[in-house]
Amino acid sequence: MTDHIAVVARAIAIICNERGQELASKVGAQAPPIPWQAFEREAKAAIAALEAQGLVIVPREPTKAMLDAVEWDFGNIPVWWQAMLAALEVKE
Repeated sequence: MTDHIAVVARAIAIICNERGQELASKVGAQAPPIPWQAFEREAKAAIAALEAQGLVIVPREPTKAMLDAVEWDFGNIPVWWQAMLAALEVKE
């Protein structure tokens, strides 16, 4: 599982587990926690929905691979962006 899928799956698990506890407490029960790994399908669906809208998840700061991919032509910033995004698909 890639890091961004795991991050989204953990966030979904937190929300679902909190909601499960809320519902269970209404009947005096306790819901067992569901591990975040169980939400991989939902995480992939959320990320796919973003990608369908032309969005990608990128790090706040460019990685070394992203910076190395750029040919520093200061007159052509869109080329930099495309090179850095393409480098995201390569594992460092």
